[in-house]
Amino acid sequence: MPVAEFSGRFGWGYDGVNLFAPTRLYGRPDDFRRFVDQAHALGIAVILDVVYNHFGADGNYLNAFSAAYFTDRYANEWGEAINFDGPDVGPVREFFLANAGYWVDEYHLDGPREADGYLYDVVDGENGDDPSFRPNQIFAIALDHPILDRTRWEAVVAAVRERLLTPVGLRSLAPGEPDYKPRYFGDLRARDAAYHQGTVWAWLIGPFIDAWLKVYPDEREAARHFLDGFEPHLAEAGIGSISEVFDAEPPFTPRGCIAQAWSVAEVLRALVKTTEDLPRHARRWPGHRAASGASAARCRGGQAMAVAPAA
Repeated sequence: MPVAEFSGRFGWGYDGVNLFAPTRLYGRPDDFRRFVDQAHALGIAVILDVVYNHFGADGNYLNAFSAAYFTDRYANEWGEAINFDGPDVGPVREFFLANAGYWVDEYHLDGPREADGYLYDVVDGENGDDPSFRPNQIFAIALDHPILDRTRWEAVVAAVRERLLTPVGLRSLAPGEPDYKPRYFGDLRARDAAYHQGTVWAWLIGPFIDAWLKVYPDEREAARHFLDGFEPHLAEAGIGSISEVFDAEPPFTPRGCIAQAWSVAEVLRALVKTTEDLPRHARRWPGHRAASGASAARCRGGQAMAVAPAA
């Protein structure tokens, strides 16, 4: 349960207003610290539930310091929503990141309970933590030797599916993040600014399917359907091939190189991986021969190999 101080005599902890103080109802701060230390002495980890989506209705004065702590962009039945993705978001994020670290450093807790179930893009970097929601986290599961504890796999895969998955790959940054760009379009400067800030990369569908099958090894058919969006794409842009990148929002317009080697390679690899349980003649998209009869073609400039249907 949360232990932040709140107004009133009774509460479950979900109406905290002073996030840096354990409530008086549980004793003094030293009492709480001793409780955690004693639990550790008995071999018991202590994970603290935290509330970072609202404050209690009474006793919260952050608005007196800055209006940037809150936003009216989202509905929140518990109170004003916290501004994690709007203007002047930097100091707001720093406040809550500092609070999470405070409970670990000062009270020896083993960490906060993960409400969002995803991995930060950077932890302990030269500029501190970066909580941006990016696809890099999927590799912590997709690798041959995963580096993430198995108990966390399902939550991360679910979060990536909800926020990054599109019919043609994964977004490079989740919608709602401050730097998110929905379109890869414009002059060179505008395109470069969007390249890793939301633009969909087709090749990332491969690692996503790898991670999905580790979490759901018996759901190979569901994994196959993550590739469905590429079939109609084979008839646009570079005919019979797969583009480099796509816009981050519908209609997911193809952009960049029209026949990108890594896009083709990962989609084909994922197609083979998800059809291993099918008869050999069925290991392709219905009505299309790109997976079985293919010839190599080069993107203009010779920089990328791609696959086109055999004549």
